[in-house]
Amino acid sequence: MQIVPAPRITRFAQLNSGDLFFWRHGLGACVAIVAEDPTPGGEKFALPLGPEFPVDVTGPTLINANGTTVVSFGKEYVLRLPVRPKEWLDTSPPRDTHCILVTEQGTYFRANFSRQPVLFSPCYVDVVTGLICARSSGSAGQFVTPSGTQAFALQWEIVTTESNPRAILRYPYPSPSAATAS
Repeated sequence: MQIVPAPRITRFAQLNSGDLFFWRHGLGACVAIVAEDPTPGGEKFALPLGPEFPVDVTGPTLINANGTTVVSFGKEYVLRLPVRPKEWLDTSPPRDTHCILVTEQGTYFRANFSRQPVLFSPCYVDVVTGLICARSSGSAGQFVTPSGTQAFALQWEIVTTESNPRAILRYPYPSPSAATAS
């Protein structure tokens, strides 16, 4: 017998950078990945991608999730980027757009690393490695924007790796009425 995809039920602390997981929080649930600060003494964070976010979080934000039980699919997922011109920008979109940055060096989820929900301090998490883009200076690091020519994907989806892929998460998120109609 085969179980597809093969989930791993574990604690957040046992996951590796870049692992995809489902996370129940408060009254909701979301899809998230593990993001890690690569600077000396750096922490591991949950980066919720949606569709529901924890209380006081309005979008992808670095959150401490230690002690949380999760359902993980590891790196067994595919990120699909848009294929229509209107779904891309060459400048950073507003903070309420949950975009993906693509440069010559890689592909990155844009996240907020501010501890205050009303502030927006962007950081970028490498989709492949889960590492937050940072520059180390002495014992403390600083989050930075990836260098090079940039384009921002305004629509994206995460799907399973099956021969007939199933959607795990789509952005923009479907409206609740559309989700219940399908």
